[in-house]
Amino acid sequence: MKIETKLLNITAESRFRLVRKIWETSVSSKAHKELVTRELGILRNELFRTITSSEMPSVPICREIAEDDGIPLIRKNICILAIYGIDAGCIADLNCVNIGYVRMCIRSLKEEYPELFR
Repeated sequence: MKIETKLLNITAESRFRLVRKIWETSVSSKAHKELVTRELGILRNELFRTITSSEMPSVPICREIAEDDGIPLIRKNICILAIYGIDAGCIADLNCVNIGYVRMCIRSLKEEYPELFR
């Protein structure tokens, strides 16, 4: 299975799971927020496992980012996907975050590693 297809499948499956869980949950706002938070964590972890798998092309800086415990998971996902040339809008959708945050992460990554984005 191509990595693009796998990313799409993970995204679609995760979002469907999220919607289904919310639908099955009671109307309690607190319960919904806890459920959404938990499901987003699962989605982002699955995304991280996929983009750091052996199926992805080997880029040393991606391994360095993935192994850095000081970088939050969402930021790792954003940085790695940006290095692979994924569009900022797609990165935001895949991680369920604001595109402004993604653009900020990409800007700081470009400042730190300009050679990656020539």
